[in-house]
Amino acid sequence: MFKFLVYIMFGYMIWKIVQIVSRNRSSSRRDQEDIFSNQPQQEPPKAFKNVQDADFEELPPDDKK
Repeated sequence: MFKFLVYIMFGYMIWKIVQIVSRNRSSSRRDQEDIFSNQPQQEPPKAFKNVQDADFEELPPDDKK
């Protein structure tokens, strides 16, 4: 009787491993196809002509700590 339960548990674990592996393989195939087939067209980077450095002012320290 004990051997029978061990075989059932071992079979269940093997079945779960097979399910997980097959699910991962099928999802990775779908992800690869979707990535390459549904990419939107990328716009070229814009060239800014009037860029200036920002002017910053020092803030007074917080004495409330």
